[in-house]
Amino acid sequence: MELKIRNLTEVESQKLDELAKKEGLSKDKYITEVLRNHLKGDDLLKANHDFFENEVAKVIEVIKDNNKVINRAYDYMERKDNDGN
Repeated sequence: MELKIRNLTEVESQKLDELAKKEGLSKDKYITEVLRNHLKGDDLLKANHDFFENEVAKVIEVIKDNNKVINRAYDYMERKDNDGN
């Protein structure tokens, strides 16, 4: 399938040329690879959404527990300071 890209500035077009050259590709092939990689990344995130959501929930619980421990330690140290020890 053929797509046209419109409304790029001259600077943007030159930047694409430079990036493609660094990769040893034509501008067309470079743009195709960039789009494919972007779509693969998007699919990966969608496919793993539940996994990431569950992992974040676990991390949040650990952070909450750590905050409780830190607060208890802080309270203990503050009591010690107030007692003059």
